[in-house]
Amino acid sequence: MSERNPRGYFLHILLFTITFITTTFAGAEWMTGNAFFFVQSPLGLKDFWRGMLFSIPFLTILTVHEFVHYL
Repeated sequence: MSERNPRGYFLHILLFTITFITTTFAGAEWMTGNAFFFVQSPLGLKDFWRGMLFSIPFLTILTVHEFVHYL
């Protein structure tokens, strides 16, 4: 029986969180046409919420795909 590693769980959660944030920003940039890093048209909180319309379905598909590899 393998031992549980709390540090491994933290790393997985951290990487998933970073992936969620970056895909949300990518979706917001794609949906609004505004770039995140340019000052003349910064993304706001409303744009971040709109980006979730991209990131949540995308990460759902990606998560199911990766769990199939695990199984």
